[in-house]
Amino acid sequence: MENELFKYDNYTLIIKNGITIINEGPFENLNIKRLILSDSVTEIKPFAFYNNNIEEIIFNNNIVKIGNCAFNKNKIKKLVLPNSLKEIGKQSFSNNEIEELVLSNNIKIIESKAFENNKINKVITSAIEIKDDAFKNNNIKELNLGNEITKIGKGAFSKNRFEYLNLPDTITVKMGGRELVADTDYTWSKNTGSLSVPNVSGDLDITIQSEAGCLTAGTQILLADGTTKAIENITYNDLLAVWNHETGQLDAEYPIWIEQEHQTVSYRKIQFSDGSELKTVMNHGVFDVDKNLFVSVADREFTPGTNVYKLVNGKLQSVRVESISIVHETVKYYHVVSSRYFNVIANGIVTTDGTVATSNLFGFTDNLRWPEQRYAYLAQPNSTYDYDKFADTVPEYMFVGARIGEIKLLTDAGYLGLDD
Repeated sequence: MENELFKYDNYTLIIKNGITIINEGPFENLNIKRLILSDSVTEIKPFAFYNNNIEEIIFNNNIVKIGNCAFNKNKIKKLVLPNSLKEIGKQSFSNNEIEELVLSNNIKIIESKAFENNKINKVITSAIEIKDDAFKNNNIKELNLGNEITKIGKGAFSKNRFEYLNLPDTITVKMGGRELVADTDYTWSKNTGSLSVPNVSGDLDITIQSEAGCLTAGTQILLADGTTKAIENITYNDLLAVWNHETGQLDAEYPIWIEQEHQTVSYRKIQFSDGSELKTVMNHGVFDVDKNLFVSVADREFTPGTNVYKLVNGKLQSVRVESISIVHETVKYYHVVSSRYFNVIANGIVTTDGTVATSNLFGFTDNLRWPEQRYAYLAQPNSTYDYDKFADTVPEYMFVGARIGEIKLLTDAGYLGLDD
């Protein structure tokens, strides 16, 4: 079957170029097994492909919105949602057989029951709100919630099988606009992710605060004199070996920030082609040689085969990620940030703070150096904040060492507010 709108052959439906919106009705309750969307499709209306046998969807990179129940009751096993996608409706992919899910980074609200009744085993999301029953009744073992999450609905992750949780350290719970009292009105366990509110009588708002990525106890931090020291023993008097982004050479700086000791029940173990390894908690940063940027180890694109920088005899050398595994074991973890450049050499690997955006602010040229554009930008009038703006809240050494003045680039672009 074929017309000017679509071609349907051997259980494969191809939506032709020129169609921008797929409406409700024409493709419900058929026996479609494979769906291919042309580049012109930007929206799929509610119930558009309801109750088919779809196993595979090939999306374009222009799709923006998927309506309620659009793919409810199908047989999708692997779902990769492109970053162009911003909205998914209620029950949009419920009642499928999804095992592998890759979410769009631009989906900020995951609607109720969007992925209910599937077989999803891992969820990584940067959403700010996850509504009721969104991931209910799956096989989720690994859950990674980004730092922007502010609200999790009732039963959003009920009936799953968690093994690894990347969750906030502190939360604020409000019910009907009133802030609840921890251990009186609710109980919360970071280690298990369990939140219990015994007497729910209104809408729940959950605000979280997460730490930057960290390294487990025993990780060896390179010092300026060529020796190493376990991360748990690093003090503000230790002169660290760091990579100077101005000269593209090894240099020395003192810590600008040392995170206090914390404990967790699982961590990420990364093994490299030269036999070295890192044990990380949450969103620690390493340098991706191929992207020429720092990336978070929690990023879905950080996989075996990624090449990262290691320091060998004072020079940068590329090593390959061989394996990444989640180890379920109680460990203590710590975080150290160096002045000016933020990086430290951990087990020989060039690492940085998990909020890699600040490290990547101007990008890099060869040998991990800042580009000339950085200096040209900073030379412009009013390109940075003056210390006077922060004098009441930030010590001057912190303002200089953390390069706080440069965040004006982010605030001017709307990526960051001063309250952040």
